[in-house]
Amino acid sequence: MIHSKYQLNQLVLPIGQITETGISILGSCFIVAHKVLCTAYHNVAGLDNLGIIMPKIKSINDFQDYSDKSCNITKLEIYKINPHRDIALLIVMGEDKGDEIFNFSTSNILDKSIIVGYPHSAEDTNGRNILTFQETKIGAKILLDSEIGKVKNKNYILNIQSRPGQSGSPVFDKDYNVIAMIIGGFKYQNGATINGIDPSSLNQTTYAISSEYIKEML
Repeated sequence: MIHSKYQLNQLVLPIGQITETGISILGSCFIVAHKVLCTAYHNVAGLDNLGIIMPKIKSINDFQDYSDKSCNITKLEIYKINPHRDIALLIVMGEDKGDEIFNFSTSNILDKSIIVGYPHSAEDTNGRNILTFQETKIGAKILLDSEIGKVKNKNYILNIQSRPGQSGSPVFDKDYNVIAMIIGGFKYQNGATINGIDPSSLNQTTYAISSEYIKEML
């Protein structure tokens, strides 16, 4: 089991669709068992030819070169999905599932949480691929209906604004146990924009599905 943040640069990775010219980043993912990765289902729904960008840095404290667009890609295939929970597990192509590498836990209101992922990676046309650590607190625990079949899901509301590319990011407690996975921004939908900006996306909070559902799939 992992117990240290210093291993996370090897375990939290960008996931994308492999193209003729490289890879188009869809969001974040993380290794939950040897050869098995977890991401938000909406990142990969209906897609094939999926892959991860392998880590370029040896330590979380290394400087990441934003201008370096080279990448080493490992191909993935769908292993298990739960659209009701917005969870997808993928496995390295041609490999078998190994042992779990995280402890899964729960957390409480106002507990510190740590998000590790790739904010802006799915919206930056320059191919942003920067592993980013963020700290916040849990603002609420809520039950949300899924978009499919109205299944109620346990979610944490995080007091932070998320950006495209962070879907699929793991959320940890202070001891680096997985408590949740980011699904998206928790905001109302008004459909209006001002100079291309949706006002409802400003000062939003973020919702993250409870990790207990990931544990069940493993």
